[in-house]
Amino acid sequence: LLESDQLNRLMGCRVLVKAENLQRTASFKFRGACNAALSAKDSSVIVAFSSGNHAQAVACACSLFDKTAYIVMPSDAPKTKIELTKAFGAN
Repeated sequence: LLESDQLNRLMGCRVLVKAENLQRTASFKFRGACNAALSAKDSSVIVAFSSGNHAQAVACACSLFDKTAYIVMPSDAPKTKIELTKAFGAN
C-alpha cells in the first residue's frame, strides 16, 4: 500500500492506495492467475482465452509455477498484447 502526505491533506483523512500497476503484469489480474495456477495442482497445463491483461497474467503465473500456458487470443487482439503475452512464456 502506498500513502501520500499530500493526498491525505487534500482529502482530510488517511488515504492508502493499492497500486495494481505495480503488480508483475501491471494489472490486478495477476493475483487471480496465480490463484488459478496454484489451484491446478494436478495439471501442468493451463489454457485461457483473453486478448489482454488476463492472458499476460496467466502466462506469467504459469512461468513462475513451472506450468505451460496456452493462450487463445482473438484475431484482432492488439499486437503489443500478443507480444507481451508471448514474452511471459505463453504458447
